[in-house]
Order: sequence, then C-alpha cells, then structure tokens
Amino acid sequence: MKNGIPNNLNNGIGIDPVSVDPTPAQPEPTPEVAPDPIEIEPAPVATPEDPTTETPDVQSEATPSAEPVADAKEPAKEQAPVIPDLSTELPVSEVPASETETTNAPQPIPGTAPAATNPTVANSNGFVEPSKVENIGTQPPQEEKKQKPINKILFVILILALMAGVAYGVYYYLRLGNNIKVNPKTVTVAMNEPLSSNVSDYATVKGTAAKNCSVITNEVDNTKIGSYKYTIKCGNKEYTGTIKIVEPKIEPNSNSDLTVTLKDVKVTVGESVTVDEFIVADSCNKENCQFAFTNETGVTGNLQSPGTYTVAINASADDTESTTIYANLIVLSSEYKLFAVCAKTDNNAEITDRIAFNTVNEFNDTAYRIYKYTFDTENDYNAVASNKLSRITYNDITGNASYNDEEKTVSIFVNLDKATLTSEYGSEFPSAYNEITSYYKDKGYTCILEK
Repeated sequence: MKNGIPNNLNNGIGIDPVSVDPTPAQPEPTPEVAPDPIEIEPAPVATPEDPTTETPDVQSEATPSAEPVADAKEPAKEQAPVIPDLSTELPVSEVPASETETTNAPQPIPGTAPAATNPTVANSNGFVEPSKVENIGTQPPQEEKKQKPINKILFVILILALMAGVAYGVYYYLRLGNNIKVNPKTVTVAMNEPLSSNVSDYATVKGTAAKNCSVITNEVDNTKIGSYKYTIKCGNKEYTGTIKIVEPKIEPNSNSDLTVTLKDVKVTVGESVTVDEFIVADSCNKENCQFAFTNETGVTGNLQSPGTYTVAINASADDTESTTIYANLIVLSSEYKLFAVCAKTDNNAEITDRIAFNTVNEFNDTAYRIYKYTFDTENDYNAVASNKLSRITYNDITGNASYNDEEKTVSIFVNLDKATLTSEYGSEFPSAYNEITSYYKDKGYTCILEK
C-alpha cells in the first residue's frame, strides 16, 4: 500500500494481499463465459379474430445481459477458459417471422375450428419444435374403396363349366331322342272309367324310363263308346296309339231266377228314352217287377251322338234278388234315312250287319252286328239259355243276349264302331253306300235296304 492505497487495483475491486504473487503482475486473459441457452418464447398463432398478433423480438430476449463475473467482496478465482467446440456446426435457429410476415401468413379456412395452441418446446439442440397443425379445415370425404371384381379366372371357369353343362344336356337330349323306341298299344277302357296317366299302360318304352315320357289323351271321351287316338311324347318324338271305349263289363247276378224279355230301342240324336221302352210287356216272371237304369247319366250322354250302346238295367222283384240286365240302344243321326242289312251264315251262326245311312246315302257312324245261334236240341239250348243272362260270351263272342225258347235261338248283339269296321276292312272304312254294299257282297253277304 502506498499512500494508503492498495498496491493492486482491478477496477476498484480489492485483492487479498495474501494471495498476491510476488512475481510482477502479468495481465490476465479475460475468461470467456459460455452464453446461457437461448430460450425463445413461441410466437402466438394468429387467429381469424386477432390477425395482428405481434411477434416478440427474439434477438432482444436472446441477448444476455452483462452480469459481474464475481462478487466485489470476494476475491476472483482463476477459472479455466471455456473453449467452445467448434467442430460441430450448430444449425441456425429459425427466427420467427416479422410482424408484417405474420399478418400475411396463411389463415385457417373460414368456418373451421382454429388450430389448438400447443406450447413450443426446445429440443436437445436448443431449437424450437414447430407446432403441429391439428385442423386445417374441413377435409373432403374419402372415397370408398371399390370392391375388387370377382376373380377373372374363377369367372371364366364358371362360364366354361356352364357351357359344358348345357352342351352335355343338348347332346344327351339328342342322343336320348335317337335311341328311344316306343311301341304303342291298343288300349281298351270301359265306358265311364277314368283314363290312366301311366305311360306303361299305353306303350312299351325302350331306351329310357317310361317316366321320362308323357301321354296325352285330350281327344278321348270316356263317356262314349268308340275309338280315339292318344299320343305319347318321348324326347323330341311323338307316337300315336288307339284307345277303345267299350261297354262296361258288369255281369248279372246268376243266382237270381228273375227273367225278362228285352227289346232294342232306336232313337235319333237328342231324343230321350225311358227304361220301360226296353222291356217287353208282361215278360217278367215275378210279381211286382221293377226296373231302373244303372247309370242314367251315361244313357243321357249316349243319346247325344250317333252309335250303338249297351244300356245296363237293374231288375228286382218282391221275392227275389235283384239282377242286372242289358239292352241295346241305337242312336241314329237326325239325317238318318235307312239301314243296309247285310247277312250271311257262318259257323252255325247267322251274322247280320245293320249299317245306317243318311239322306245322301253316306254312312252316319251307326252300325251293329247280331250273331244268331240256333240249337237243335233242348239240352244244347238250355246249356246256354238256362239262366237267361242278358249279357253272355259264346264262341268267343261277347254281347247283349236275347232268347227265343220256341225257336231255341240265342242272339248276341255287338256294337260296331268305325274303328272296328276299319280294322276289318283293312283301311279307312268307306262312307258311300255303293262302296260299302260292294264290300259286303265280296265277302259273301246279301244286302237289302230297310227302314
């Protein structure tokens, strides 16, 4: 100390003399103090309501204020100089936009919620992480992903399989049609009996099951005696056969001892008949005999078409069992004119065909045949006529029977439909009077005209 003033002064700060080095003082290098990390406050995000938000001056905040290196009352300590690591280049921090730039920054889309304000945090390098914008406005609707179309390979396989199936079906159908053999039958059905729908009842089928075919009987009228055509359809072919509607096979009660004499009844189409017209008066051998049609509806139907029909009649009496007898109904066309009666003798029977003709001498589909058998002895006659059955079979001939005890004759009445006449003729039965009578004369018949 000289003149009461310490020897060493450093900017007015006293130094402890004990710690003074006797070596002449050398100027000490000024230690470099590492700057504190710069913390930058995040700039407020501008909103539509406050577009003029000011941006703070980063540089003014970032510049550290000068602080004393050491307390004036404490002696300064030697510190090793801090040398910054200049090998790593520090990135330049982003400086917030100026006030003008902030004002001209892109604004949120009107009508959308403002972006959330998140606090800005400095990363490990001392730089500010920019805030993420969570909502930039209404996003356009996302298009739904179109479903992938069906796999083309599977689709092609499916189409090919379908085409193969169709081709096989056509091939099988054509082959089936070519290999099928159908032999139609001539079918006999009793009048008023239902028609079968079973193909096997109408034909013999080979090459396929009968159930694969169908039978068509639309043209058959089972309420009227006659011949009709039916059709069988198999594959792509059709086959035609014949159905004959015949008299019902009802045998009379052979235990009944009731007898009666019957007669034929001739009427024109549309006329009516009663059961008594078929009974010879006073011919019943019992008291209080009663008669009734077995199927009156069938008789009414027969009166609507020309032809010959068998009528079933129920006969009863007080002291005997009832029985069924059969009479002949001959229905003539309204244009009926006469009969051609052609007769001959054959096999101990007199055969007479009666064929009806209209006013222009054409066959009008009404015809019948009578087989008349004459017996030489009483025993032979009674062997056939003892029970006086109204319908019998004799010498393979079946029909309605009439008896004559005095002459010992039995007559069997048989209906002749056009199909039967055509079969006997060998082709379509003719309709002209001259052709028909010539045909009978060639067969040994003698023909006369009769009303």
